[in-house]
Amino acid sequence: MKVGNQVMSNIQKILRIPIHPLLFGVYPVVQFLAFNIKEVEIAASFRILIIVVIGVLALFFLLRVLVRDWDRSAVMVSIAALLFFSYGHVYSVFKDVEIFGVGIGRHRFLLIFFLLLLVCGWIWVLKKMKNLDITIGLNVISIILLVVPLYQISNYELRFRTSYSSPNIPEVSTVAVEQSTQFPDIYYIIVDAYTREDTLRNNFDFDNSPFLEALEVRGFYIADCSQSNYTFTRMSLSSALNINYVQDFYDRHDLNGFTSLIRNNYMRAFLESVGYKSVAFNTGYPFTQWQDAAYYFSIDEQNISDLYLPGGLQEYEALFIRTTMGLVLLDLNTIYQSRLQQFIEESPRRIKYALNEYNMEELESVPSIPGPKFVFAHITVTHFPYVFRDTGEFLPAGINYNEAYLHTIRYTNTRLLEIVDTLLAKSEIPPIIIIQGDHGSEETRDEYERITILNAYYFPGNASDSLYPTITPVNTFRIVLNEYFNQELELLPDVSYFSYWPRILEFERMPENWSGCESNNPR
Repeated sequence: MKVGNQVMSNIQKILRIPIHPLLFGVYPVVQFLAFNIKEVEIAASFRILIIVVIGVLALFFLLRVLVRDWDRSAVMVSIAALLFFSYGHVYSVFKDVEIFGVGIGRHRFLLIFFLLLLVCGWIWVLKKMKNLDITIGLNVISIILLVVPLYQISNYELRFRTSYSSPNIPEVSTVAVEQSTQFPDIYYIIVDAYTREDTLRNNFDFDNSPFLEALEVRGFYIADCSQSNYTFTRMSLSSALNINYVQDFYDRHDLNGFTSLIRNNYMRAFLESVGYKSVAFNTGYPFTQWQDAAYYFSIDEQNISDLYLPGGLQEYEALFIRTTMGLVLLDLNTIYQSRLQQFIEESPRRIKYALNEYNMEELESVPSIPGPKFVFAHITVTHFPYVFRDTGEFLPAGINYNEAYLHTIRYTNTRLLEIVDTLLAKSEIPPIIIIQGDHGSEETRDEYERITILNAYYFPGNASDSLYPTITPVNTFRIVLNEYFNQELELLPDVSYFSYWPRILEFERMPENWSGCESNNPR
């Protein structure tokens, strides 16, 4: 009993230390990371966490000097942290709410209300708070709050690191593969959200036929009526790289396994087993980054410190600021607005710009790597936000969506042709090149047109005879395996499945959106 009493006494002594301001400050950062953990890496929150810790401690010690009481100072900091980090969330709820024609969610009202709460809270602490044991209660509450997001992050990381097998994918024999040094390099270039020619014409009044004709002159086959199998990147790539529909081999009800399915996919395993080296890039999206590839190109390795350190913010950091009282500074119409807006809003865009420029430049250097290569390049130029002018210069925010999308389409066309020419010219053995959208544009008149995609193939020899206008990505590598690796895989029915965020695993089978796509083709 004495030992138990001593333990309890020690726990109480620890809980009397006012750590709750720090934990209440850290909680919003950890909770925001837990909410976005499937989209970003843990490291994305490090700078935010450091700044929050420094800010909370600085305010804590400042109030301690002024108030001369540790417990009261701690409670005052916790109140300030609660109000500061909840402001953006409250604003998003009330920004469109009106009472008697007056918008109560405007900063001029909401900010004053929050400041009044802060002043009243601090006055109560200084004048009325007598029970100093409140420190124990606040410490316990702050610890409990942190448990849930920390569990979510650790649980995801555990699943993320665990490979997921695909039991229903057909057997592919390496015995049938002729052991030869003449294997062609395989370039799988995913151009995110690049939509089909007829959709560009109907929705954006844009004629993309000159680009497609230029590809055809270079020997490409254009699948004029191609659709994606899914409307989200995770499922599209998991399906294509594992040569089957995800419903046939993925039996979970969450997104955790898709990162493993894309990274440890069937095609990569097969090609590596016959002597290929995998080549991949830092895409900015953890679920499409093969960091364990034999050759991994990352802009971080080039020490571009002006992008990731004091010179600018990442998109994740800018989004977090908008959930806090920092949102007020962004929206205030002051002489400093343009500089602050550029720092917070433009920095993530410039990082995306630099990342894509780097990846496309490095892609052109890949033919110099010895041996057969399986190259996975996820290019996000054509995915919102759009950061490229058609000339290749940086595109600032604020341009009309359709205009910005066409800017980036024109630039992407130019760069893709340059990349293709480089790959063809520098490859000793004619390579396989697949340029494919994972899904189409999100901004179409008919939401179902999101499944229409660019799908172009450069197949050396006569393999292109096996292609057809309505092919979907699920059959892409089945044909590659059959034509170049002596396999006899049956092609699957070309089917597209639509789903909505956040219930992206609840699929609705789509009707074939092929009618007229060939007859309307002016080429």
